[in-house]
Amino acid sequence: MWIDHLETIKIRRKEGARKAVETKRKKMAEKNKGMAVENAKVAELHCICKQPDDGRFMICCDSCDTWFHGDCIDLCEEEGELLEDFYCDACLVAS
Repeated sequence: MWIDHLETIKIRRKEGARKAVETKRKKMAEKNKGMAVENAKVAELHCICKQPDDGRFMICCDSCDTWFHGDCIDLCEEEGELLEDFYCDACLVAS
């Protein structure tokens, strides 16, 4: 039962991430409408390392929606999947 719950959380986070990226891409395309950059691939930079999503485990802050590589914040995927909410250091300090 608990494992099913964890799988559901994992699936929801991945779906949320895909939707967020799709929304950002649509907004960028609208903003740049009429320009030649529509077909250009733009890598979004994330995390404190300012690097793109390269396939490593990532987690999104539930407050500011910033994505972080797990290894950059010393959080393994297994621990991240157990969290119901994740808040980055900046949001924790601000609260």
